[in-house]
Amino acid sequence: MSKFAVETSGLYKSFDNTSGFVLEDLNMKVREGEFVSIVGASGCGKSTLLRIIAGLEPAHQGRIWYDGQEMTRVAAHRRQIGLMFQDHALFPHLTVAQTVAYGIAHQPRD
Repeated sequence: MSKFAVETSGLYKSFDNTSGFVLEDLNMKVREGEFVSIVGASGCGKSTLLRIIAGLEPAHQGRIWYDGQEMTRVAAHRRQIGLMFQDHALFPHLTVAQTVAYGIAHQPRD
């Protein structure tokens, strides 16, 4: 039986009540060690999905698991998930290695 590193079930997300859902009943399973690409047109929900998985954005409905543990309501800083978009505006004065090192050095302590 395969172990799933990340799993979502029934994720829904809307940003207003008029345009419908950005994510609608999204179900996904990513196995441990598997590489996944999320592709689609601008505005289709790729970044929203990643933000929800990382805990930076709440879903309206649905559940998220990491390594079999439900994390749907766990705070972002307790999920230990990193998220870096292609936009380099966070630290334009740092190299990639320096940006990653900054995140490691400044992670929250319990």
